[in-house]
Amino acid sequence: MSATAPELLHRAPPDHPLPPPIGFPIDAEAILAKFPAGTKLLSATPSGTSAWTTTACLHVEFPSGSTQRYFLKCASGDDDDGDDGAGGRALIEGEYHAMSALYAAAPDFVPAPHSWGEFSSSSTTTKSTTTTNKSTTTPTTYYFLLTQFIPLQPNPHLLPPDPDQLCAQLSSLHRTSASPTGQFGFHATTCQGRTAQAVRGWHASWAACFGEMLAHAVRLDAAANGRWEGLERVWRRVEGMVVPRLVGAVEREARGARGGIRPCLVHGDLWEGNVGTAVGGGVYVFDGASLYAHHEMEVGGWRCAYNKIHAEVYTRTYLRYMGPSEPVEEWDDRNRIAYEDMYYLVDKYAPFPHGEGPPRLSADERVSLSAERDHTVA
Repeated sequence: MSATAPELLHRAPPDHPLPPPIGFPIDAEAILAKFPAGTKLLSATPSGTSAWTTTACLHVEFPSGSTQRYFLKCASGDDDDGDDGAGGRALIEGEYHAMSALYAAAPDFVPAPHSWGEFSSSSTTTKSTTTTNKSTTTPTTYYFLLTQFIPLQPNPHLLPPDPDQLCAQLSSLHRTSASPTGQFGFHATTCQGRTAQAVRGWHASWAACFGEMLAHAVRLDAAANGRWEGLERVWRRVEGMVVPRLVGAVEREARGARGGIRPCLVHGDLWEGNVGTAVGGGVYVFDGASLYAHHEMEVGGWRCAYNKIHAEVYTRTYLRYMGPSEPVEEWDDRNRIAYEDMYYLVDKYAPFPHGEGPPRLSADERVSLSAERDHTVA
């Protein structure tokens, strides 16, 4: 049995329209197969927002007569755009594994993951000419994730999470979680948004793991935007000198004091859009892009100025709970390497000989390249 979203999401209030894409199919049988036999789907209503998926709240009734609500996220399997986009399976399966690991480590901080799966649906398109109409039926595979449904306070973008609540739970996750292999990485591919990360596999060294993640990002940029000689020159110094110097220093300090950096579980994509405050209180995180990493990586992304979690109070509060690693005086540079202009770090740790570095970007060009500098234009 398959019903389109307008047919199944029949109880949505008029002021909460169906999120795009309109007509997203939901296969009730495939979803109910994840529950005990005899479970009924009472309703499915749009819930939350997502840039790359369609989301809903499911209300199910078990054979015992008890009912429960679950959060559903669906993504199509053919949404790879050919450059940095991950397909639906990578998005959904990766998030399931990330949220499962996070829930096992911090069950009061993460909605309980239930299951993930897939179903197929056929869509029909009609191509018209002056004399004929030709219809084509195309099968599409969809992937879905089911988790515990937690009613949230509205407008997380306008009301960011309480810094103390968030950072207390986040630092507890970092202190108490442990890599199953004792190494850095993850057992599955996870995604930041719709971009797959190079985290699957294991590294004894954090410098090696982090360096591979950066290299993957550079490769994705080249595939999407074409070769940029200036970026390549800066990247070679970041890869060959800055990462070994900055990350290597913290590894050497840790080896001397405690035997090495301890890999801990990080959320991996923590901004206010992936954090919510429950109606009854309590902060929860969603949309994990996890790996086992050095804990400092988690807050590097908070440098992103257009997110509210960029506010200094969040980093300051986190450091109150979980202080920086040694050498402390290089904390800001290690934090910067996770999200910032790499030229600053090259100048400081691996400078080009005078006059040999590629031209720098102006502040405006860091947002939008000028026409004469835009390497993406043939």
